[in-house]
Amino acid sequence: MMQVLIRVDASHLLGTGHVMRCIALADELVRRGCRVSFAMCELAGHLIAEVEARGYGVLQWTAPWLEAATSQQVWIAHAQTSLAQEADATCLVRAAQSVATTWDWLVVDHYALDAQWHRAVRPLARKILVIDDLADRPLHCDMVLNHNVGADAASYARHLPSDCLTMMGANFGLLRQEFSLTGDEADSATDGNTGGAIRILVSLGGTDATGLNLVVAEVLGSLGMRGHAVTIVAGMRNVHAEPLQKLCAQFGFTYLASTQAMAQLLAQADVAVGAGGVSMLERFALRVPSIVLPIVANQFPGAQAAAACGAVLLVDPASAGFRAELSDALKLIFADARLLRSMSERGRALCDAKGARRVVDAMQVHALELRLAAQDDARSLYEWRNAPQTRAHSGNAQEIAYADHCQWLGKLLNDDSRRLWIAFTLDGPVGVLRFDLANGGGTSSAVVSVYRVPDRTGLGWGRALVARGMLEAQSIWPALTHVDAHISDDNLASGRAFAACGFVRLQVDDNGHSGSLSTHRKVLA
Repeated sequence: MMQVLIRVDASHLLGTGHVMRCIALADELVRRGCRVSFAMCELAGHLIAEVEARGYGVLQWTAPWLEAATSQQVWIAHAQTSLAQEADATCLVRAAQSVATTWDWLVVDHYALDAQWHRAVRPLARKILVIDDLADRPLHCDMVLNHNVGADAASYARHLPSDCLTMMGANFGLLRQEFSLTGDEADSATDGNTGGAIRILVSLGGTDATGLNLVVAEVLGSLGMRGHAVTIVAGMRNVHAEPLQKLCAQFGFTYLASTQAMAQLLAQADVAVGAGGVSMLERFALRVPSIVLPIVANQFPGAQAAAACGAVLLVDPASAGFRAELSDALKLIFADARLLRSMSERGRALCDAKGARRVVDAMQVHALELRLAAQDDARSLYEWRNAPQTRAHSGNAQEIAYADHCQWLGKLLNDDSRRLWIAFTLDGPVGVLRFDLANGGGTSSAVVSVYRVPDRTGLGWGRALVARGMLEAQSIWPALTHVDAHISDDNLASGRAFAACGFVRLQVDDNGHSGSLSTHRKVLA
């Protein structure tokens, strides 16, 4: 299985959003059969217990060099110093030695850590993925993810290695599985009321250091909102919980200290008032129109881009006229059902809640290493090829004699127009890829064949194998114009894997195959 370590922090100053989006990524990795651990500092409000409660092991240490921080900005400034990064890297390496593991991926979701830190911890993992919102510092990584609306790879050009893969935009948003509702379920968020007041959900993060929930509740009350049509989720670390709860009781609002059912609450709402960042993407996925109040500076660019698309109404909490501007935005929403529908549609177009799957797809592809097969691999290749589940979907379902297999392998290894690769991760082989150039290499087309090692089935590796093989084939044969795959019609998993990589089933099989095999083709640019 693929081994992944996630370095992330939460605290009263940093909030909880970084950890929550990393949990969404971790959950998807586990669904693919990966093993995931976290690495976190023991800061005030760290969420380590919450991460462990979800079944993840946590490497942890104290950070005395950060204890003097009094705000998020000060914390980041302290953490970005060379000495602090060196200390953090040393703590991580020391903690990692206790588990004696090398990881396929180290995921880093941390504004303060830059290329100095990445280089210091590079021996721990084969690949590094950085989750970032800022594009403000050098990064030494293999992949960078910015899932904000309007994120642009060009802004990272001077900060990244030339071969770093970039994943930009809200469709890479790391949302938990409960936000991946079907179209009918998501539509329920904007069906409107059959009667009664408009339903409003207010949620402004896990800490609410400035008491913004109180202000929103007061504005809603001033507009005559009363009763359970308004639900306010205070956040698990809200330092203003007591006065907020009293105010909600005064107006009859539903008060929740925190919730494990945010998707359900959103699906029952007509409109939301919420922060930017990941929570804005959650509302997009469920088609809930919202007024966005960016609660930290890094949320502004994405919120501004979403507002420019017509997906949200943006109100700046730091504005001198904030209360009046929020009141005006609420009045506008109450009066214009067409605006709500438009915002709902435009938000959903920005984020479809499949981002975690896309990110894990890319991680699987780039975690795979390819090694050319050798005669010493004959026995392993024979056992994998003759496994019942492999033979069931091959062109020849009969078991092959070992002597015949060895003879076939010897010929293939001596043929320059053919390549046979074994794909593997740190914990062993995943599958086998074969490419045969058409007509002995005399044309610009090839045929690809893929099968997985028997115990690596059903975990998304088929798609990763095809994608990784295509990258390798195009690098060694740049003149390729198209690649064909001959797939058994009843091998639905293989068909889906090739389709996900851009292969299209031909209407007419032009390679002489008949019966249960069909040709699928990918035309290369």
